[in-house]
Amino acid sequence: MTTNQLLTDDERQRLTRVATDLCYCADRLDPETVRDGQSPDSEKRATIHERERSILAPLLEDGFELVGIGVARCVLRFPAESSLANFVVKMARFGDDLFSAGFVQNKREAVLWHRHGVSGDWPLLPVPDHHRRRFRWLIMPYGEPLTDRPKEEGRALLERARAELAMLPLNLQELRAENFVVIDNDPFLADYGRPDGV
Repeated sequence: MTTNQLLTDDERQRLTRVATDLCYCADRLDPETVRDGQSPDSEKRATIHERERSILAPLLEDGFELVGIGVARCVLRFPAESSLANFVVKMARFGDDLFSAGFVQNKREAVLWHRHGVSGDWPLLPVPDHHRRRFRWLIMPYGEPLTDRPKEEGRALLERARAELAMLPLNLQELRAENFVVIDNDPFLADYGRPDGV
């Protein structure tokens, strides 16, 4: 799998250090719930724990902006004054199953992009760079959330993108408006890492 390298070696190492700490931070999981074999509350898991925020602090202090939080990953936009201001980094979070392990979703997005997206035939948001071995982070362009568009316009863009994506091996639960962004008036699926059957 070949990718461009948007980051310097120092920037890659820095992201990898933070992402590695984040991947091993299990503080957001309630030990009692996990021990009893219960499924933790997804809403609670999709918030940043104070320990995770302290891990992200060096990036946030340098101008990165936390723009998204999910069960498996958090999304930070690069600093406004940086040459990468139009990109985000998806940082994998600790997970105890396929749904909540961020590196699984990062890897799936990188693989799907390189198999289907590179040609430009499919509206998948590009993955121009990623953590090479463990997929602890990946980079994508920043796009305006589709949900920020007027309702009718958003609905039309969503239907168009869904039709274009119909032939790809995607988890259908991903094809909801919250997972799409718009760049230059074109819709792109920005969150397509959820494994099949999950």
